[in-house]
Amino acid sequence: MNDFNSRYLEFCTPLVNALKEVYTTMASSELKPEKPMLTRSPINDAFYSAIIALNGKYHSPDGPIPFSGTMSLTWNEESYLALASAMLMEEFEEFEEDINDMGMEIANMTVGGAKKILRPKGFEIEMSIPTCVVGNLHRLDVRKGVVTIGVPMNGEHGQMMLELNYLEFTKEDLEAA
Repeated sequence: MNDFNSRYLEFCTPLVNALKEVYTTMASSELKPEKPMLTRSPINDAFYSAIIALNGKYHSPDGPIPFSGTMSLTWNEESYLALASAMLMEEFEEFEEDINDMGMEIANMTVGGAKKILRPKGFEIEMSIPTCVVGNLHRLDVRKGVVTIGVPMNGEHGQMMLELNYLEFTKEDLEAA
């Protein structure tokens, strides 16, 4: 296992904390994480997922180690509408285009907040443009070799899931880079 893989929890924690801060700032609510888990199964009643790439380098004592992954934030429809209503101070009873960008902006703010903490620890993340998937019971799959850590979270606006996917690099991958 290389140094990045062994420090992955240190990489994940600032993303969880940054998401909690976004909820506090933007929705005046507290978000409580549950126990992280390795997950590859679809999220029950998924409705909206914001996805953002997390590519970059970890600057280890032995030199830079590239990493590649994604962060996804997934809500069921009720939770997404409740969060949109709180953030935009307008009641939303059904999904509409006016609230489509909200989840992607939350993903952007989360990664931006985490970058401030991760950079001094040696993690350099290249910013990317988030995308989203909208629709009842959609499923996000990853390719073989990708590790997924899910952190269920609860708050006054309902439940959501933060998932971090990363490609675990082998020694051979690093030598070829």
